[in-house]
Amino acid sequence: RETFLSPSLAAIYKLPTSPGWSPYEFPEGSPRMGLLTHISFLAGHSHPGRSSATLRGKALREVLLCQVVPRPPANVDFSAVENPKGNLRTARDRVLQSIDRRNITVCTAGLPAGIRRLAHEVPEARLGLSIGDVRPGRREALMPIDRAHPFEEVLEAVAEHARLTRSAPMWAYTMLAGVNDDEAAATALATTLRSFTERVGVRPRLSLIPWNQVDGTSFERSSEAALEAFRVTLRAGGVGSIVRYSGGGDVDAACGQLARSQPLTQLGKGKLRS
Repeated sequence: RETFLSPSLAAIYKLPTSPGWSPYEFPEGSPRMGLLTHISFLAGHSHPGRSSATLRGKALREVLLCQVVPRPPANVDFSAVENPKGNLRTARDRVLQSIDRRNITVCTAGLPAGIRRLAHEVPEARLGLSIGDVRPGRREALMPIDRAHPFEEVLEAVAEHARLTRSAPMWAYTMLAGVNDDEAAATALATTLRSFTERVGVRPRLSLIPWNQVDGTSFERSSEAALEAFRVTLRAGGVGSIVRYSGGGDVDAACGQLARSQPLTQLGKGKLRS
């Protein structure tokens, strides 16, 4: 929050000006808090005349996290991203022009309006939905978003997406020992998936995800025996599944998981894991 401002910087930040350089502290909650939103960082890691989220991300990894970022593959076509004609107004427009959208999967915890918008604006992109648990009350305990957007409403939006795009949604189910990995949970999941398939005419792809253990949480990874028993129950209910490779455990992370083992203030004192 603490920085120094010159009259020219104050004008950019739309703050009161004073002669020369003077200290300034941004208020709590200001969008200019932190290094990554400072004009010096934004300007120092951008293209001439326009910003670049890619260059900022590269600088973040190389300068702050001391990582080595490999060069992009030689066969990548950057012409749309560079956009020499100037007909693509935003970075999003440029990126979408350069990527085969069928290789994009947009995962959500359950935002019905966003799911419907995705179906109409980017129908080629695939949809992924985090399940947690399908039993009444259980999903809300794991995913508080269920209070604002109940699972039934989310499934209806997913059904509309599938009908419009004819693309099978991916259902992601994180296995938690003693929470959602027993026979009753598997039976309820199989019943819900079968009902969706019969109603919509599109069968979701079910991906079971082992939990990556993180210190300080009450959740535990399901055992191999519990995982296999869960899959047996699914098969008995007419539902197939895959077990997703779970990487990121060495840095307390995985799909849908993000943790930090040290305060940000220790960034320069030790290894930051995030």
